[in-house]
This record gives sequence, structure tokens and C-alpha cells, in this order.
Amino acid sequence: MRITARQLALLAVLLAAPLVVGCSSEDEGPQADSAGPVTLRIGTDDEPGKPAGDQIEQFARRVDKLSDGEIRIKPVWHAAGDVPDWDQRVGRMVSSGELDMGLIPSRSWDTEGVSSLRALNAPFLVTSDELLADVISGDLADELMSGLDKADVVGIALFPEGMRHPFGLKRPLFGPADYAGEKIRSATSKTVAAVFDTLGASVNDDEADPRTHAAMESSYLLFPGGTATGNVTFFPKVNSLVANADVYADLDDSQRELLAKAAAQTREWAIESGPNDAEAAQSFCDDGGAVVSASEADVAALEKATARVYAELGRDEQTKKLIEAIRRLKQNTTVSTTPPATCGRNPGAGKEAGASAIDGVYRFETTDKELRDNGVTDQADIDENHGVTTMTLSDGEYCWKQKAPNPLDNPDECSTFEIDGNRLVMRFPSGRPDVYRWRKTANGDLELTALSAEPGALPFARAWTAGGWQRIGDAK
Repeated sequence: MRITARQLALLAVLLAAPLVVGCSSEDEGPQADSAGPVTLRIGTDDEPGKPAGDQIEQFARRVDKLSDGEIRIKPVWHAAGDVPDWDQRVGRMVSSGELDMGLIPSRSWDTEGVSSLRALNAPFLVTSDELLADVISGDLADELMSGLDKADVVGIALFPEGMRHPFGLKRPLFGPADYAGEKIRSATSKTVAAVFDTLGASVNDDEADPRTHAAMESSYLLFPGGTATGNVTFFPKVNSLVANADVYADLDDSQRELLAKAAAQTREWAIESGPNDAEAAQSFCDDGGAVVSASEADVAALEKATARVYAELGRDEQTKKLIEAIRRLKQNTTVSTTPPATCGRNPGAGKEAGASAIDGVYRFETTDKELRDNGVTDQADIDENHGVTTMTLSDGEYCWKQKAPNPLDNPDECSTFEIDGNRLVMRFPSGRPDVYRWRKTANGDLELTALSAEPGALPFARAWTAGGWQRIGDAK
């Protein structure tokens, strides 16, 4: 039902292709002939429009300008496909030479024998944009990347991608007790898994689902579902720009120097142009997100519980020294004191939040014509979104079940909603919420007008509500 976040991302890829600075008709690289430019293929799991995608495009522009077109960067979006451990898979493609370069989250290398980057995910160590900028811009960056040779890649630069917070999918997470026995959605990383293990939680990289995940760790820039606990910052996400060791060795000194200069310019651009955490939180709120704050006692309890990770990290002498160096740098870094925004009502607040005003079981049919009339033209999208849907709304939580004459990729889903006056805000497991104006008819049906949705998803939201929702029973 509806177009999924991944489908929207892949659609963006198709619309943007071929979005490269210097394109090559060949699939392998690097390539050059006696008179032509060198083309370097750089892989990522992300797509255009995501922070990592923006960083790759910026880097490509810088390389093109500095080299006068003699070196071209060709992005390979979503390089490994829909597979588990996607970041590691892209990293291995660079290690093996299948890709020339990669932009890989630093956290992912700890499963590949690289320990030097683990300090970046030590809990509650790097918790501000200012400190992160200092860490990745100075001599520490080279030390952090020094272990990448164990994966047969060369580290060129580190780019920031925002602070990571918990986003509760059914209710906000405050203190350690909220994590105990729960499952957290997080990309694969031994260090990150160890952090949540100290809180009694397990992690996996399955698609976020409130039926199986209590929360996800993410950043405002990605607009995940759920309610953020804004003053709980576990660690940052950092992207490592790397090159295959053999490919890098084949470049001459001037080419390597040029890549390093372009990377440094891209890093500074990312630091200066990206919103800081407080600004990102405010944008998240403005776009319909929800943010709460934990008490000082809860934050202190989280820091105390996760401190056990440092004993394990400290067994590696280099990691221990890097953590100590970051702590020293932290003491001399001026940090913004702007508190994170708080906004929205807590998911699952139910009757207290007024959600019970529309509680019930509803049914509606979405026809092919309604989808086409609202601008959906791709038959695959029509097939995924037509049919009969049963929607249950109960105390701030929704569940849908969809039936259609063809197989469906996403036939059922559960997450949260809230009522704000005559607005219905439906918060999906990931992506921006749908916002509707609602009115209840005399017989209890719902008339809905779609006001806003994830970019590209508004036609689906309009078709979804074109015929209204007919009430067929009470929610149990």
C-alpha cells in the first residue's frame, strides 16, 4: 500500500540518471585512454537527495572543476542492491576493485577488521556538530582512517552526516528501562550493537516496523518515523570517502593531491552548508515530526549504562588513544547551547492526545482511475496501490491491510497517528508523515483531504482518500 520509502528513493535514482560529473559508457573503471579523462566509479548505498548523495555530487563537481574535466567521478547509486549489511557490501565492492571509490559510513568498517574508526561511535562522546567538525578536520581524521588499509582501501576524507538520536516508533524512549528487552532498528555495526546491548536491547537492519521495533536510531535529516528524543545523542554518523588501494596507487601524485583537495573542499562544504542538529530538529518539527526531551536523570542513566562499552573499546590501544584525544578536544570545543526543539504529541498517547475522536475500523477502495486521475501513471505503482484497504485506528495507532488482484510488496503496515484539531497526521515507519484534513460524517465515515506527504507521494495520498473511508466497525 502506498509507494514505499525505498521505492521513492529508487524512483529518484531513475529520474536523476545519469547524474554524473563526467559520464562513461563503460561499466568498469577507472578508465582512460591516451587522450581521454580518468573516470572513477564511486559507490554508495544511498541515492540522490540523501545527505551522502549530496556529498558525492559535490565531490564530483569539485573534482571536475579542479581537474578541468580530466578526472571524472561517476556515482553508482544503491550499489549493492537490496541486501542485508548493505554498507558492508558496498565497502567490499571497493575493497575488491569492483568499485574504484566509495562513500561508506564509518561505523560499518568495524565488521571488516578496521578498528581505528570505532571511536566515532563511542556512546555520548561526540554529541555536537562543532566537536564533530573539529574531529574530522584535523590530524585526528588521518589517525581515525589509518586502519582502513586492513580492508584494502585508502581513506581520503571524513564527511559529517548529523547526530544520531532514538526515534520511538510507538512511544518515545527516555531512560534505560525503555530499551530493555526491545529491538532497535540500526544499520549493521559491531560498535553500535554493543552500545544498545548495554541497555538490554538488540539491533537489526530490517526495514523499520513498529510491530517488531521499539525504535530506530537515525537523524533528523533522513526524516525517520516515530518520535525523537532530541537531547539523547548517542553518536554521529560519519561518511568515509575511500578508494581501492590498487586504484589509488595507480594514480599519479598530482591526481591523488587533487582528490584530497576536492575531498577537503567537500568536507568544508558539508560542515558549513548542512543544518546543525538544532536547526535539523526544527525542520523536522516544521515538517510534521515529533520531538521530546528526556530528563537530566534519564540522560545520566543512559550515559552510565553505556559506559561499559568503553572497557571493550579500550582493549584496542589505538582506539583507546583516539577516544582520549577526542575527549581532550571536547574540553576545548565551543558548543552551541541552543536546546533541541520539542514538538508534536507523543505517539501512542491515545485518548489523552485526542486520537480516539476517529477510532474505528474503516474500509476504502482505491481504483486505477482514481490513481491515474491524481497523476499516478506508472502501471507498477498503480498495481501496488489499488485494491481494497481495511484501516484500523485505535488510540493513536493505525494498522492497514490491503487486498488486490495482484501480488503486493507492502500489503500491511502498522505505525502511529495523531489528531491536531481537524488535521490527521499519519506517521509511517520511515519518511515524512501524511497530513490530512478530516471531517466525520453523520454516519461515522471519514472525509479526508490530503494536505502534504513525502515528496512524490502526494498523488497516492489523494487517491487513497478520493472516495472517503467508510466506517465498518469499532476498533478493539
